[in-house]
Amino acid sequence: MSEIAIGQDRKSVLGLVDGAAQTAISIKGSIPPTIDGSEVSTTREPFGPVLSIPAFNFPMTLAMRSIVDPLACGNTVIFKTSRYIPQIHALLHPLFADAGLPAGALQILHYSDEHVAERVEQMIAHPDVRMVNFTGSTNLGRILAAQCGKHLKPSIMELGGKSAAIVLESADLKVAANNILFGALFNSGQVCMSTERVLVQESIMPALEAELLSQWGEVKDKSFDVVRADSIREVEGLVQEAIDQGAKRITPSPSTAHAATPSIISNPPPVSSIWSTETFSPTLTLTSYSSQTDLLEKLNSVHTGLSASIFGDTASAVALAKHVDCGAVHVNGMTVHDEATLPFGGVRESGWGRFNGQGAIEGFTWVKNVRVVKDPHGLPLGAL
Repeated sequence: MSEIAIGQDRKSVLGLVDGAAQTAISIKGSIPPTIDGSEVSTTREPFGPVLSIPAFNFPMTLAMRSIVDPLACGNTVIFKTSRYIPQIHALLHPLFADAGLPAGALQILHYSDEHVAERVEQMIAHPDVRMVNFTGSTNLGRILAAQCGKHLKPSIMELGGKSAAIVLESADLKVAANNILFGALFNSGQVCMSTERVLVQESIMPALEAELLSQWGEVKDKSFDVVRADSIREVEGLVQEAIDQGAKRITPSPSTAHAATPSIISNPPPVSSIWSTETFSPTLTLTSYSSQTDLLEKLNSVHTGLSASIFGDTASAVALAKHVDCGAVHVNGMTVHDEATLPFGGVRESGWGRFNGQGAIEGFTWVKNVRVVKDPHGLPLGAL
């Protein structure tokens, strides 16, 4: 991780803990009206033991979120570490113990690669595990969601993205280019809401391309390390396929063994794999659109829906945001943005449910009605 990403990871953890404390005192019930005069109280109840499975790319933020949100809602947590950073995740238990968390409220488990799939399936199947939250790839999310469905376990799935930045004709291109590049390159593109594609009004595409290349000078000599070395080869394969199908790489190429060279790919065809495949790398595609209909068709041809940006005048951008199927739409801001008070999650193949704030309350509790009959009386059994 870069120095700025590490700093943001630490800062986010503090915000998440403060946010969870606020969540804990924000859980509310209600007293709904009834037709027979009964007194009904509606409460939100914790599930009990929650299985938390975070991703590796933001080590402390994603781990802490998957722990403090369910704890704040009254649950206990069984935390499965990431295979890539078990040493970091192992630090969490003593931190919570020192803070006074009751023994048993948090359990941290690590399994070998050989046994992890079997053990996770066993935990999901166990009757005492009442709910699951997972942050990770769409493909693995499908597997875990199927297991949850088999055992009728509710879940929160925060899955992959292919976040788009939409650039309107009215956009400030310097601001747009800056936010697009930062959103694409932050943490080497290893962020679920990383900016991976740009859809730009065709009349300003040459100007935006020129502005992106102008600002590229600030990052062209930087090293963008990735956690999984094998992912570099996979991404280069996606890029080469797109080039073979007519796209153009407008930035320098090759990557090293553990560092990915950031790339901008212009006009990849919709049939290319990179059009819809999350690269999880500092790779950006640039595509023009001719009309709002054309824009929405290209935008929604990708089946994920986690985050999006719209750059342009506020009125036009807010009006367009209503047609964008994403969990978050940022007007004149980058796709990478999360706060402890803002419900976070996606739609379509980016998953369901929300972390943070009111989203966490709705996701990590269930609703109970308690009804007190005001005028108890006999019922007409003979009319049955």
